Amino acid sequence: MEKRIDERIDILIQEMVKEIGQAIRIPSVQGPAEAGAPFGRDVARALEFALSSGEKKGFVVKNVDNYAGHIEFGSSGRLYAALGHLDVVPVEKEGADWSVPPFEGTVKDGAIWGRGASDDKGPTFAALYALYALKLLGVEPKNRIRVILGTNEETDWGCVQHYFQKEAYPDFAIVPDSVFPGVFAEKGILRLDMRAPLCPAGPTDPTPIVSNRIFIEGGTAPNVVPKETRLRVISRNPEMIDQMLRNFRPGNQATLTWTRNPTGEFEILFTGAPFHAARPEGGINSIAACLDFCRSLGLAPLLKERLNRLWDAIGYDYSGKNAGISGQDGLSGALTLNLGTIACDERELRVTLDIRYPVFFDKGRVFKQIESAFRDFSIQESGSLAPLYVDPKGQRMRQLLRIYEDFTGEAAPPKAIGGGTYARAVPLGVSYGALFPGEESYAHRANERKSIASLTRACKIYARVFYEWLTES
Repeated sequence: MEKRIDERIDILIQEMVKEIGQAIRIPSVQGPAEAGAPFGRDVARALEFALSSGEKKGFVVKNVDNYAGHIEFGSSGRLYAALGHLDVVPVEKEGADWSVPPFEGTVKDGAIWGRGASDDKGPTFAALYALYALKLLGVEPKNRIRVILGTNEETDWGCVQHYFQKEAYPDFAIVPDSVFPGVFAEKGILRLDMRAPLCPAGPTDPTPIVSNRIFIEGGTAPNVVPKETRLRVISRNPEMIDQMLRNFRPGNQATLTWTRNPTGEFEILFTGAPFHAARPEGGINSIAACLDFCRSLGLAPLLKERLNRLWDAIGYDYSGKNAGISGQDGLSGALTLNLGTIACDERELRVTLDIRYPVFFDKGRVFKQIESAFRDFSIQESGSLAPLYVDPKGQRMRQLLRIYEDFTGEAAPPKAIGGGTYARAVPLGVSYGALFPGEESYAHRANERKSIASLTRACKIYARVFYEWLTES
């Protein structure tokens, strides 16, 4: 049967890649809620497209109030699922840093390119085509499998929360939104919105640098290392600001460029490198570089104090050490902290943090320490997720590891990760692919792409899993 599965998938790959490209062409970044589109019109279009694809293949499909939906094979027995998502993170600068348009689904160099190619439209369609291959091969299902389609995974998961208020939980689920050979532990996620009031800009103390007015805007989302931060400085001593800019060297390899107008106003762009907040050490945080520069500016006293507190408690650090929350456990690794967004005007300073804490850490203690480190800020949770732990020696995990090893010829232990997947949305589930060991992840980055060969391998592995689920007694 395995040979027949592989042969059928090889026939379907070109069609699958075409449909992934069509899905990428829908820019399904969450937008304002509308009637019939709780996460924006483009997200609703992406869901409609995927469900239509399933229906054309002869599956039973269901749209659950445009929050989520599913594509189902089988009508009785146990219920299994693959949970993917169709929403994507924003693209900075309208894709100026991309070598291809981010929403066209370009195929080149053996890969499909575009936002969502790897996170998570490509892997979700790989799961769908795995199920389709089995249907075409005439497999008679003893159990049911649903490909469940979420639509706001990148923000607060309201999609699957609503879905499971209306639909049954699966007995077990895989999530094609992480790594092979599978994940048994996911760190907890604590996202925080922090605000601090400011007074109007005014003179500080009698130093050579006179007072400056500043406005800051940086980052696109808490769960992405911010690539760009813009600082506008209105200065009474533009020559000194110009000299400071020429002498400044960020401590994290960020770069800066600036323009100056005749009235002494500067537009400064700090540029880093984006990366998923699950591994902030892989990126270069532009907000940190901006805060570093602002330390030397003469500013209104309260603004200076607030920015210095941010710098002292975070700065270039992503371990949480400066904020007093660092640590690790032997199971899931070290805590990480990402300063994801910032906005500062003359009235208020606003920032968001994304903290990934080890499985056996106490979230409440982490939160209290953040409150202590930022005692002048009002702090609220937004979109937090509890840690996940699944017995790596349990029956279902052993099944997934066996199938992976049989297909690849490589024995590998399951992973613990900092990412947060839909595996936490069900009573029993694990993330499983679609990134292979040694394969570079382009999620949340410019030039996001996914190797077609990798998608093909993932599709074949998912088909083997689904076949065992569908035929087990």
